Amino acid sequence: MRDEAATAGVGRGGGGRFPCFDGLRAVAAMCVLTFHFVGLSHPTWFRGNVEALVARLGGQGVGIFFVISGFLLYRPFVAAAVRGVPSPTLWPFWFRRFVRIFPAYWIALTAFVYFFGFASIHGVANFVTFYGLLQNYRAGYALFGLGIAWTLVIEVSFYLALPLINQIARSVTGVHASVERVFRVQFGMIATLAAIGWAVRALNIWVVKTAPLGTWLPLRASGYSLFAYLDWFAIGMVFAVFSVSSATGRVLPPVVAALARHAGACWVIAVGVFALQARLVGPTVSMTGVSSSIQFLLQGLIGLTAGFVVFPAVFGDQDRSGVRRFLRTKPMIYLGGISYGIYLWHYIFVVQSLEWVANGTLPDILFVRFLAVFALTIALASASFYVVEKPLIRWSQRISRARPMPDRTTV
Repeated sequence: MRDEAATAGVGRGGGGRFPCFDGLRAVAAMCVLTFHFVGLSHPTWFRGNVEALVARLGGQGVGIFFVISGFLLYRPFVAAAVRGVPSPTLWPFWFRRFVRIFPAYWIALTAFVYFFGFASIHGVANFVTFYGLLQNYRAGYALFGLGIAWTLVIEVSFYLALPLINQIARSVTGVHASVERVFRVQFGMIATLAAIGWAVRALNIWVVKTAPLGTWLPLRASGYSLFAYLDWFAIGMVFAVFSVSSATGRVLPPVVAALARHAGACWVIAVGVFALQARLVGPTVSMTGVSSSIQFLLQGLIGLTAGFVVFPAVFGDQDRSGVRRFLRTKPMIYLGGISYGIYLWHYIFVVQSLEWVANGTLPDILFVRFLAVFALTIALASASFYVVEKPLIRWSQRISRARPMPDRTTV
């Protein structure tokens, strides 16, 4: 039977006070924006160590987003399991996730293809592929269309898989299990997910060959699937389990407790692991010429870096440390609130700015072009959030007749 005293500190939805997550989203979004802007600009100073570090920013930003999703989305499921109450209802969960992702994406994709003309979509099958966020499951299609959307395909896959993962964990746990057994099963399930991620990654690096362009669901497509990134989500999920465990009054492991007291140390470690990525891989983005072993190790290092970046926002006194104060500044909170729009629109303006330089609309001055890209991205991201995303979020919460999730989640 449940120990009511042990579970009293876990809210009905598993919510907690996590005020730094908007700032984390801002960090992730700016990593991706910087990667694309500098990477496509090729400035003269973009060489050596600087080039290597910037080349790692894109994947690192994605890693942070995935760890955030793993934590915020899984925590209510863990809390429900600990309290012995039903998990969040599937239809409201999936409906809110659909509304959060697809409408804003459809607008950005339509602008990319039909207004700016940076890509073309021919035929019903391709239309369904890109507007349905299915491109990762066709060989060679993952980076077509609005190229950054390959990560959204993985996010949507995680939304679909999360209730199934939760149901498996609860079935293994059994009815009327002790809280201790709940936590043991949760940790075992998450470890299994991480192992699947590493196994699929190894399969795609060392075994699977390229399939013909456009082939549906070839093994090669698994490299752009949720399976290959489960270990990144698993980091956020294990944070969720420790967070709920702490909320029940249990003592955190000594290492976790020590890091929770020293947010700055977490970010120092994150910077060190990030620098190691750059050192091992160098300035390449395509991985051409990088050994298979280094490719395999790199993905793990990205997840590890993301974990240390996110850690202070989950554990420790959220009113202390310079790291947390930085994440809670007004500019970071604002950028984090519109981070999904930044993610969707920045690449469009990066590419457009190159055309403006070519036709003389913008001077070929890197700083001027960055200001133009940044300003236009923030303007469109703000419009996307206040005109499209925020009203639809409120509508989806109202129409689903479910209490809003305690933690705002975005990609």
